[in-house]
Amino acid sequence: MLLRSSKIQLPPTLILSAILSVSTICQAEVYRSERPDGTVEYSDQPGTNGQQIEVKPLPIINLPIPSNAPVSQPEAVDSSYTLTIVSPAHDTTIRNSNKALIITASINPPLKPTHQIRLTLDGSPVTQLGKSTQFTLNTLHRGSHQIAAQIVNTTGKTIHTSPSVTVHVFRQSANHK
Repeated sequence: MLLRSSKIQLPPTLILSAILSVSTICQAEVYRSERPDGTVEYSDQPGTNGQQIEVKPLPIINLPIPSNAPVSQPEAVDSSYTLTIVSPAHDTTIRNSNKALIITASINPPLKPTHQIRLTLDGSPVTQLGKSTQFTLNTLHRGSHQIAAQIVNTTGKTIHTSPSVTVHVFRQSANHK
């Protein structure tokens, strides 16, 4: 298990935390060494100039068991609507996140004159309110994202939300071209 900070673009504290977590579970020894070019390596092998580092046990946090209380619904939910994201499909992988992503929603019955629709990304609104069921997202960061559509009334309250659709954005690293 050899991790080089020059190859993995993660903060050193995150790498060390991961090593410490695994080593605590496995009861393995961890060694730190520095290469001539200044990169730091963590390994389970001592290598030529590796120094063993002390691995402290991680704290254990006991969380309370959640109650079986039902989750409350938002006020003024309008169940007369059927709202779904039809494109992209759930669990779609997007391989080129530099292009705009077109999201299409389906709504039945048509919106009432006092209602508008917007799109949310990871729970936060990302589009303006409007009547269109087609949305364009220009910038999606690498990773998994939840997309949903919301119907909003004139006071700004969300009265209906579509089921979420998950999209996975894959962006090739410059190191792997």
